[in-house]
Formats: sequence, structure tokens, C-alpha cells
Amino acid sequence: MTGIATLYADLPVPGGEKQHTDPEGNKWDLGSDAMFKFEYVKDSSAKHGGLLLKSSSIYADSGAAMAEMLKRGMIKPEQLLG
Repeated sequence: MTGIATLYADLPVPGGEKQHTDPEGNKWDLGSDAMFKFEYVKDSSAKHGGLLLKSSSIYADSGAAMAEMLKRGMIKPEQLLG
């Protein structure tokens, strides 16, 4: 099963105005598209229909977060060049 959502986050170092608002009206440092992947397996001993969550993954573009972290001095450009 996959799903698409907006991933909201605050950075630990303050700076800038929180410009991303979630559906409940909360303001965040970052808001970007993300995908969630869940893998379920059948298991007759499981509650709620006999399915167990085997694994989950979150996929998101880190570009906006990295740019904001650079602005706030959390990382240095040379750290990105590996």
C-alpha cells in the first residue's frame, strides 16, 4: 500500500518565518510532498482482518530541508560535497 502526503517538519535551530501551514492551522518550517510505503502480510493470528505490518518506508525530497539548513548554518556547503 502506498500513500501521498505532505510531510511537515520544524528544524531544531530557529530562524526564518514558519511559512508552511498544515490543514489544522499549525505553522511549520518545512512542508514538502512525501510518499509512504507500507508492506502488509497475511497472518491469521493478527487482529483486525488478519494483516500485520511487515515494513514501512517514507520517501521525501530533502532539497528544501537542506537549503533551509544551509541558511541557518546547521550544515556547511563542503559537507554536501561528500
